[in-house]
This record gives sequence, structure tokens and C-alpha cells, in this order.
Amino acid sequence: MATGSLKDAFVSAATAFAFYGVGQKIPDGGKVFAHGIVGGASAAASGGDFARGFVSSAFVKMVSPGIQDLEIHESAQIMLAGVVGGLASEITGGDFANGAATAAMAYAFSSAARSSQPKGEWIFPEGGSTDMNDYDTVMTNGILGDRDQFVLAVNAEQIPGYFNPSSGALGDIFESIGQKFFGWAGDSLAAGFSQGLAGVDHPMRIIAHSQGTLTVANAAKYYGLPQGSTLIMRSPAISRWRANSAANAIGGSMQYVQPYGDIANIYAPSLNPVRWMSGFRDVFCGACTHTANGLP
Repeated sequence: MATGSLKDAFVSAATAFAFYGVGQKIPDGGKVFAHGIVGGASAAASGGDFARGFVSSAFVKMVSPGIQDLEIHESAQIMLAGVVGGLASEITGGDFANGAATAAMAYAFSSAARSSQPKGEWIFPEGGSTDMNDYDTVMTNGILGDRDQFVLAVNAEQIPGYFNPSSGALGDIFESIGQKFFGWAGDSLAAGFSQGLAGVDHPMRIIAHSQGTLTVANAAKYYGLPQGSTLIMRSPAISRWRANSAANAIGGSMQYVQPYGDIANIYAPSLNPVRWMSGFRDVFCGACTHTANGLP
């Protein structure tokens, strides 16, 4: 049973990696075929039929532009893609559940990698300078970002902020997973963050919360940030080691602000078992500690 679970976990991770890579690296003309190959290989590795996995995944990729055009939330698009994939699998003699799971995964990770343009938005204090060199501090938010609240924070602190718009809880989680495990293959949020600071001629104080810590870490490692900057990681979605690695990449320093009871202790993760277990307390209060440890 343990061996089977490990195999399933490995297949799922490899499939997610492959779908994300297809979304990032394969030209549009080849994506339907590439999705089919990944879906077929995943099905075969899981003990299913390659041809049915190929047809299900390729078909979902073919209809995905139509799903994207629907005026529904991204999380609903992912579920719809799963239903389409499940039906396609069942029609070809396969299993609905397996087809749905593979199709939903394909759509979610392909969606996370789809845009080559920066997704975030730089917001400056109302009436303030729009020259980044006039500031020494910037900030960026985590999941479920509310633009109105973020603008209030920018104006209250009188510092620029890089706003990450929400795609809903499910969409934000999938996006975060893509950043956490496949950021090296491309991260549009990190790219936009880096571009906004490209002309800065002095070290910055960079405050990031939750998913924002993934954006900042990937920006530092793969796109570049002002040398000597200080990274202030609040409720980070990455380990202390990875946060230090990001700071070292720009010759800077790092502050790791992860209180006991923060849900982020579960998935960062913490090597301290007491700290790790404390994160589950936050689950029952709606991530209250995580939220309280947010941006200024």
C-alpha cells in the first residue's frame, strides 16, 4: 500500500511538472499533441491505457480556449475541464474519475503557466512619485488579494506595492504550487516584480506575505532584484533555507517572520514538529494568525 501511494505521488508530481512545462515551453501549435502525450504517459504509468489518456488530455486542450472564454471563475473553469476530460475518457472506454483528475490537473497547471506577460500590477501611493528610485521599501501580497484593501495599504504606508490579483482560492492555490515547485520554468508574477525594480540603483526593503514570498524568492533567483536588498518574508510559503538562498542570490539579507500558530508552518514547512503542528490551529480559525501576520 505504501509503495502504491509513493508511486501515485510520483506520477502525480511528474504529470504536474510535465503539464506546467508544456504550458511554459511548447509553442501553441504543438500544445494539443504535447498535452496528449503527457496525459497518455500519465495514464500508462498509473496502470491505465495510453491511447485513452492521450485522447482525453488532447481533447481538453482542444476545447480549453472555449472554456477560457466563458465568463466564469477560474476555479469553475478547472472543474469544467475535469468534467470534459472525464466524459472524453468514459466515451473512449476509460474511467471517468481518472480522466477528470488528469484533465483538471492539466488545465490548472497549464493555466498557471499560460501567460508570458507579467500578471501583477504595480500600484503607487496616490499623489506620490512613480519613480521607483524615490522609494526604499516595496511590498507584495499573498493569495485572495483584495485590490481596494491593497490600495489602502499602499496609501497608508506611502510605499509602492505589487498587487497579485486573486483567481479565487482554488486558482490561487494552483498558481502557488506552480510557483513553489516549477518557478524555475517560468513565473509571470516574479517576472513582473523583477521588471518593476529593474531600474532601481540602491538596495530595497522588500516585504512579502504568503504567496508573495514565492514571487519574491523566484524574482531574486531567476529574474533579478536590486543587489543588497533585504527580503522580509511574512508567513512565508517557502522554507527558511529557500528564503536564505533567495537573499544570497542578490547579496542581501532576509527576515523570516513565521509565528507559532500560522497555517504556513504546515506547508513551508518547519522542521520543528511543535511549530509544524501549531499550524493546524490556524485551520480552525480561518487562517486568523496567517492574516494577522500580513502586510503593514
